[in-house]
Amino acid sequence: QILDRISRGSIGFGAPVRESATSSSDPNSTILSKEDEALFRKNLPFYTPTPTPASAHSSNANAAEPEHFNTLDLLEPTDLQKYGLIPELVGRIPVSCALSALSIPLLIKVLTEPRNSLLAQYTQLFSFSNIELRITSGALSAIATSASTMGVGARGLRTVLERLLGEAMFELPGSGVKYCLITEAVAKRE
Repeated sequence: QILDRISRGSIGFGAPVRESATSSSDPNSTILSKEDEALFRKNLPFYTPTPTPASAHSSNANAAEPEHFNTLDLLEPTDLQKYGLIPELVGRIPVSCALSALSIPLLIKVLTEPRNSLLAQYTQLFSFSNIELRITSGALSAIATSASTMGVGARGLRTVLERLLGEAMFELPGSGVKYCLITEAVAKRE
């Protein structure tokens, strides 16, 4: 509906037909043709493309995989009214913002990079008992994968870490153990 509002009509035998990505996990994700992509970018109020590791190395890798766009980025109050919300309620929503799900590499960044990250917090908790917490990169990936299946974004990381480290936080202090190693097999509960 949003793309229909911003695009030209597609009537006739030779008219382009827009294809929606039904196989994607995000119902608002759309694969656009080059013509629609330019139209989409033109209508966005602010657009900054996010560099991907594949596009930094070669442009051929980016050409093989189509770029997904979130059509809710173009949402306007009239779209909400057409969806069924009453104008009195729509008038009380001054700003609308579309959010996309975090990918596994972004969840790993959330887990490790901020100054007061979850990993830093748990490392500090273990260090209070003179225990060094070590987590392998495979375990970080498994933790992020588990959190992404919950569908609650970065908040799922704390839940996964609490379930994973809860027993160790209560049993290791006072036991004489010097470090706790979390491997990929441990993170997957194998």
